Amino acid sequence: MNHVTDCNLRCDRSDPRGVMNDKMKLLDELQVLRLQLLAAAEARGSLTDPEVLAISEAADELIVTLQHIQKNELNR
Repeated sequence: MNHVTDCNLRCDRSDPRGVMNDKMKLLDELQVLRLQLLAAAEARGSLTDPEVLAISEAADELIVTLQHIQKNELNR
């Protein structure tokens, strides 16, 4: 299951604490990906290296998931 699909499960929860815990976990995961992205880009010397792009795409998916959560929080 990818982050976007997983968001559909998270975003429909009625318990705000559950969503907040999920959001914090996703933010932690995003931070890990950010650090991996920086390290990979530096090690590979290219922003277009397949490994760098894969990490970047994973981070993008996570950001979209977080945006969905934020949007649903604002619509409550």
